[in-house]
Amino acid sequence: MPAGITQLCKLTRLIINHCKMLEGIPELPLSLKRIEARGCTSLETLSSSSSPLWSSLLQWFKSAKFQV
Repeated sequence: MPAGITQLCKLTRLIINHCKMLEGIPELPLSLKRIEARGCTSLETLSSSSSPLWSSLLQWFKSAKFQV
């Protein structure tokens, strides 16, 4: 995912389902209201993982990636 995604100030929704090689999600724009990343089996890191919201999202992504 390009690092310049933070400059997309009107981006409100990001859908990146089934990106098997996606290992991390970079800093995202503040305008983002919804992110969907189902089936991203290699996802391990979120750049904003220090916040409680991002930490809980990462845990959800990790648990959801094993569901069919």
